[in-house]
Amino acid sequence: MSFAVLTGPSARFVRTAIGPVCASGVNGIGITRQQPQLAIRHLTSSRVLRAIKPEDHAKWRRDSVARLNRRAQDPLVIPYNPKPTSRGGLITPQCYAPRPEYLPILLDPLPEGVEDDGGNRSLDSTRPPPLDMPTKQAGQSKLSYYVAIGRAYLSFYKTGLRNIRSNWREYSELRAWIQPFTIVAAARYSGQQWATKKPITDPATGQMSASNHIPVPHISRRDFQLYYRTISDLLKLIPFGLVLLVCGEFTPLAVLLFGNAIVPLPCRIPAQQRQAMDTSVQRFRQWKQHMHKLTSLSVPHPQHAFDFNTPRLEHAWRRDMLFAHLVGQSRFARPLLPLMGSLYFHVVLHQRLTRYWERIFCDTILIRREGGFAALSPIDVFEYALNYGSLALLVIMEHEIRVKKNYDFVNEALKEKLAPILEREADAMFQDDFTRLMPHLHWMRAYRNTALWRDTPDVLAAVDLLNDYPPPVELSWGPQKEDRPKEK
Repeated sequence: MSFAVLTGPSARFVRTAIGPVCASGVNGIGITRQQPQLAIRHLTSSRVLRAIKPEDHAKWRRDSVARLNRRAQDPLVIPYNPKPTSRGGLITPQCYAPRPEYLPILLDPLPEGVEDDGGNRSLDSTRPPPLDMPTKQAGQSKLSYYVAIGRAYLSFYKTGLRNIRSNWREYSELRAWIQPFTIVAAARYSGQQWATKKPITDPATGQMSASNHIPVPHISRRDFQLYYRTISDLLKLIPFGLVLLVCGEFTPLAVLLFGNAIVPLPCRIPAQQRQAMDTSVQRFRQWKQHMHKLTSLSVPHPQHAFDFNTPRLEHAWRRDMLFAHLVGQSRFARPLLPLMGSLYFHVVLHQRLTRYWERIFCDTILIRREGGFAALSPIDVFEYALNYGSLALLVIMEHEIRVKKNYDFVNEALKEKLAPILEREADAMFQDDFTRLMPHLHWMRAYRNTALWRDTPDVLAAVDLLNDYPPPVELSWGPQKEDRPKEK
């Protein structure tokens, strides 16, 4: 086994934008095959660890983290693996090919005909339709009024189901259109020529072509979003259809028992939409508490409220598990059982997050091709920022919902605040040589490492927004004025 030793300012981490060679300003000792026992001296304790009792585990972890932090200035030794790995989301030089071997990712606008065909259509069919509630007339009995309300809800659900059916038809046509490519390949390489090992057979004529290149079909962002949203809606359609068939006009009351778990997105009533926003804010509150608890020993003096950069990365999977809970990819913010968190993350959650970040990466590509975030509607910007885990949006949501009790804040003003921030995040995402970076590792460009994001545009913007959108008083952490020790 050989090791790569990094020293200098970047000794604590490997930047995601690192190329095939070390970044400037980093003193590298290259790749050596001598003295592999160096890693043992730097990364393990100087004493032999004996069996640890459960009640002593917390104290042992605190001592271990403190001991590592005292050696924070030592060079960090990273085991070198010639086979690229995606664990940890760190892009190392071994993730790049020695020469350009892959297709580039083009961010140019779509051709005019393709843009007119699919780029200007909205995603309204994937969202809930408007709910027209009847007003109580003079002299109308309560029974007839409640029956009218039930019919309004029934009409609302029927409209949502019709939209799901229409989306399913478009989804089927889209799958046939992009064959033999996957949806993520079509999003990344739209309009380019894909080289195959054998000549292509024309399915219409049955004749073999002279070229072994097949064009990658164009898709729009609407096609990409409709593809994934329709899959999610179809999985919930069977249980929701049974509830609607049995309960009829009383479906809104029955849905209260199940929540949003079985309700497709086009069939969610306004109360459920507000409930989803409350859930996002609650997850943000839990994420802040758990992240502060996780890094309080390693970051005793943070630079700002979202500074979780640590000299040494302890329990890196816990950070990703908390971020998965923040963006709704995991129901658990922490392990339910001891010693089960690492198993759950590496067996179940890691692959789910990889696909999730790849989806964010491809969605950002399509947004750039269609004019950037300024060309999106306010609801599109809100949905992207929420899926991206934008702290700037979550700071605004926490203030609007928990302080002002306002759920109608998705407007042009919100778009004007978020669009420049997301554009800068996208600029950093695409600063790479994709002709050399392996395609199955593209998701790393959208990966948000909470241990390295202290100076990223979204985090810095969220810190600035705290002045205009302060959180509720009960959510502030740290010692209060009356709890601080008095000076003698």
